Parts: sequence; C-alpha cells; structure tokens
Amino acid sequence: MALDDITLNDGLATPGPHVFEYVGTEANRVIRKDMAAPVEEPLTLTIAHKKATLDGKPGNSHLVRFDKTTLDADGVTPYRDNIRIMVDFHDASLTDATAKDFAAFVRNILTEAYILSLVRGSVG
Repeated sequence: MALDDITLNDGLATPGPHVFEYVGTEANRVIRKDMAAPVEEPLTLTIAHKKATLDGKPGNSHLVRFDKTTLDADGVTPYRDNIRIMVDFHDASLTDATAKDFAAFVRNILTEAYILSLVRGSVG
C-alpha cells in the first residue's frame, strides 16, 4: 500500500491525471515518476520522512516535492523546476488538531492564483 501508485490531476484547462509510479528509494526518499511524461522532460514526486532535532528537541521532518523538467525552445536546454512542502513537528507538540490546521492553511493558500503571483515575486 505504501508504494502504490499515486494519481493526481494537473492544472490544465481540462485537467489530466498523472500516475506517479514507484521507481526507487534514494537517501531515505521514495521517488515516484510519471511514466507517461517524455523521457527528456521527467515529472517526479518525492516523499521523505526523517527524525530531526528541532530547536534542540526531538521531532520529525517530512517532505513532499514535485520536480518537472521542461526543454527550452531549442529542444536541448533543460529547465528543472520544483515545488516542495516541508513539515517539521516536535514530538511533544504533534497533535491531530495542529496537523489539520496546517493542512487547511496550505490547502487554502496554495491556490492557482496565489502560485501564479508567488512565482512572479508577490509577497501577499
């Protein structure tokens, strides 16, 4: 179950599904890849968890990262872009209520309009 495929829609006018299949584990990170993406323009999903010391106290750090490579108009020069979400929690303060609050904050701010303004330098 943990390594099952993950299917997510993209943001096109007519959303299309992307199936991220497990391809391997590197440095304690699970790597999944959209096998339908062109070889020269890979689309990957990375998920990782690790024990961490946060402010000198025990905790955990979690990562979700999407990487997408796009070729320049020359068809040769690759541009590898990414978006990542990091979650750090102290063991002593981890509660479902706080995790739900963070999920809501992220879900509510990461709208299409916000990301479009963010990548162009907006701070608001």
